[in-house]
Amino acid sequence: MTDALFVGETDNIGMVDKPYGRSLPSPRPDNALQGFVYYQGPAYLKNAYFTNYEERTWNGFFRPAGAISFRKENTYPTTSQSSVEGIRFGFCDKTEGNFVYNGNTTVRGFGAFDGNLQAAFHDVDGSVDRPG
Repeated sequence: MTDALFVGETDNIGMVDKPYGRSLPSPRPDNALQGFVYYQGPAYLKNAYFTNYEERTWNGFFRPAGAISFRKENTYPTTSQSSVEGIRFGFCDKTEGNFVYNGNTTVRGFGAFDGNLQAAFHDVDGSVDRPG
């Protein structure tokens, strides 16, 4: 994928779903919010901008989030030939969201499959590891 814009959440809350204060894409408020999701591959992401991938807690439900992520319950390892290049973020990592998120067995939907245990991609220009 090249020259892409990924928006995790917007000010448009949709039809308000109490007690969460906004509509959700899933009936489960603890489903991870994921932008570009790696699965098997190789897959390439170049010149993309991500914004609004913030983790949230609603009434005891924790919803993790990540701009770049990996498939849940992934039985097949991703290939290290998959890559990112020219990635930009509209938020600070960890304090305002996650650049990369890979769930584990403590997070709903993520398993201890080979693909979850071996998740990798090549950051060609360091734009994810050292955003500038």
